[in-house]
Amino acid sequence: MEAGVPLGLGTGESSGGNLNLFDVMKMTAALHRIDQPDYNRWPSVEQVLTMATRGGARACQLDDKVGQVAAGYQADLVLYDLKGFPFSPLNNPKDQLVCLENGSSVDTVMVGGTVVVESGRVTTVNEDDVRKEFRRIYPKMKEVIDSALGQQPQIEPYLDYIYRQGATSSLPV
Repeated sequence: MEAGVPLGLGTGESSGGNLNLFDVMKMTAALHRIDQPDYNRWPSVEQVLTMATRGGARACQLDDKVGQVAAGYQADLVLYDLKGFPFSPLNNPKDQLVCLENGSSVDTVMVGGTVVVESGRVTTVNEDDVRKEFRRIYPKMKEVIDSALGQQPQIEPYLDYIYRQGATSSLPV
């Protein structure tokens, strides 16, 4: 940030399958506190929100279409139930969104002007059917997962070597 590099936040499968931007925002706001004693250099809640909205849009090269509520931008909105725990009592919504929200207060989501979540329920698919189908196919998936885990001891020394090489190498930015 200090160098003027635009930053964006997002999620990915490497996060252990937890595709939760709320956790990413919370971690971004807190992580720098570990080794940066100067609190003036910590990212502010406003900066974290910008990274998650406009910054994320820019990182995906969509900053001319999404990332802010403005004329000409797609109507992608998330509406929160402010009566839930993360916002009770409501005193600083931005701080509470970044530092306390975990997704439990999401009430309505609009993507491109279409409501895809209403009253906390997905409207575009039948969630019960998806869960039922997942339970049906999971035994086959578990066989594949267990097989891969069974091979882990064979490749672990190589992964350990790669990890240690990366962890001990100085990479200039």
